[in-house]
Amino acid sequence: MNKAKARKTALLRRKPRQKSRKSNQSNRLLSAVLRSFAAGVGTAVVILCLLSVVFANTALPLGWMGPAACGAAALGAFVSGLVISLAVPSFKLLAGIGFGAFYCLCTVTASLLASRIPTADSANLSLLAVLLLGALAGSAAGALQTSGQAAGMR
Repeated sequence: MNKAKARKTALLRRKPRQKSRKSNQSNRLLSAVLRSFAAGVGTAVVILCLLSVVFANTALPLGWMGPAACGAAALGAFVSGLVISLAVPSFKLLAGIGFGAFYCLCTVTASLLASRIPTADSANLSLLAVLLLGALAGSAAGALQTSGQAAGMR
């Protein structure tokens, strides 16, 4: 009877196998990418909602809506680059460039689906530049913050 009891407690004491380190890192990276995307898009949506209220209730010229929306998209890309840079400090600027390129690819795809090819004089090119530079600036800010924490400056 003691052997059976000892065997039972030995089975209870065994720890389940740990997941592989690679799958844990990929899950963490995927979580960071999704969090960063949600933060950037959420920021842009909130700012666009605030801008719609401002333009509806004030006498601001409606010609300013395009640049204001472009600024909201740039701020969303900045937040996205900042969040991914802080979440995955090993990639830093590369992650920001990746997010900026992803947002640019989404914009070009939307333009092509609307039968508008981005040309040199169109506003789409300025939006592409703003998205890419916004994400790059956000990841640079995150990289500076993580390097400051690593050096003990904070």
